[in-house]
Amino acid sequence: MSDKIRYLKDVVIISVSTLFVKLRWLILVVLLTKSLGAEAYGLWVQIAVTLALATSLSGINLHNSLIRFAAGESEKRRISGVFWTNFTLVLVLSLVTASLLLFFSERFSYLIFGDPEHDDFIRLMSPLIIIMSLNALTNAFFRAVHSTQWFAFYYTLIAVLDLSCIAAAIFISPGGISSALLGYIVAQAAALVIMLAHIAWNYGVSRPLPRDMKSYVFFILPTIPALFFDWLYNSSDRYFIVHFGGLTEVAIYNTAYLLAQLVMIPVLPINKVLLPTLVRFWEQKRADQAGIFLAATLKYYLLVGIPAAFGLTALAGSVFPLLATQEFVPLGAKLIPILASGILLYGASCIIMLIFYVSDKTGYIGGLSLFAGLANLLLNIWIVPLWGSLGAAVTSFVSYAIIFTGSLYFCRTIIPLKLNFSFMAKCAMISSLILGISWLPRLNLPWLMAVVITVAIIYFFLIILTSTIPANERLFLRNLLLNRGRDLP
Repeated sequence: MSDKIRYLKDVVIISVSTLFVKLRWLILVVLLTKSLGAEAYGLWVQIAVTLALATSLSGINLHNSLIRFAAGESEKRRISGVFWTNFTLVLVLSLVTASLLLFFSERFSYLIFGDPEHDDFIRLMSPLIIIMSLNALTNAFFRAVHSTQWFAFYYTLIAVLDLSCIAAAIFISPGGISSALLGYIVAQAAALVIMLAHIAWNYGVSRPLPRDMKSYVFFILPTIPALFFDWLYNSSDRYFIVHFGGLTEVAIYNTAYLLAQLVMIPVLPINKVLLPTLVRFWEQKRADQAGIFLAATLKYYLLVGIPAAFGLTALAGSVFPLLATQEFVPLGAKLIPILASGILLYGASCIIMLIFYVSDKTGYIGGLSLFAGLANLLLNIWIVPLWGSLGAAVTSFVSYAIIFTGSLYFCRTIIPLKLNFSFMAKCAMISSLILGISWLPRLNLPWLMAVVITVAIIYFFLIILTSTIPANERLFLRNLLLNRGRDLP
């Protein structure tokens, strides 16, 4: 099987699981808003945003260290050593982070929720920090050993457990968000135990190797500032909104943000397959092949991402009432085009920045995240008090544009990477036609799905009709779809 076929098949496998995982958060919007109300969902958003920061700081990107140092190994004993050494580092760091959160619970409660009396949520978040940090690393192990099927299986299993346990906790116990958090803890803990048992059975349990810890930490050290600043330009705006607009506005903004993130769905599975693939090419001294895969991946992400941004903008008025209530529509529909455009750029930069990990130029990631994060913070301080969540959306777009421009510039100092502006322009022109469906009345779910499928078919028909995709690439994709992979180069 050629590298292209193996890569594309892995992308397809993970795409299915990633789509379900992404939909999990939208299903949670429906579950929490319709059963507990918009304000309760606002509380959940603040908890989720804080957990994202805490687990990122606890994990300090060691999952990328695991992939970088294990992906090129073939000996099980060595792979096991890399995993358990990184696992020990994450365990220690997550214990420290959870302890600090507990010790300053009242102060964190005011910062996160605008109310110091919600410190009971902080206490429930502490064990989640430890479990989720370890889960992120453990799940990444299957990417490191190129076991795409198992990664996809566990990735989906975690989402199923989360939804099932949270729903059961809400309907069985009357505790509201506290019950949902307890269900979340049970789900995450169960997933961690299952994955660790799998790894221990197949690869064994190794003692942590202190001599290797230094290498892993030094590799990831330049990216540590990026963890905080990445969170800063992705999530910190919720803290500003909660203090100036309240929990309900946080709920509306986050729902719009989750919908806009559908634009990035192609990136999530691609990145999970692309990073180990690029590592393999780089280790084999095939930088030119790495550049080809990177450019092609970016091109086909934009082929799907650009119409997705236009489609979300056009259908926002029908989607919001399905997820929450009618009160979400006026503000949410204004937020979608701004957020979707920014996230489209961010998705492209996430693909480009993989080359920094592969080439050990992780300092570029830290520098870009620092600059974008500080710009986001300063703009939020100035604009959010004036424009509320609309201001937060604008500052997010600016931050994503900074990240995209910077990553493209620094990438070209490592490998040649050219953007096909003619291709992008054609995609944008064809996608702009999608805005015509915005005049449709509010659609129910079956009609909404029918419209989406119809628009997608027409879009790709026009892409082929206008020769936006070259003939040789169309032949490759046709052969792939017809299961004639053996004939492909």
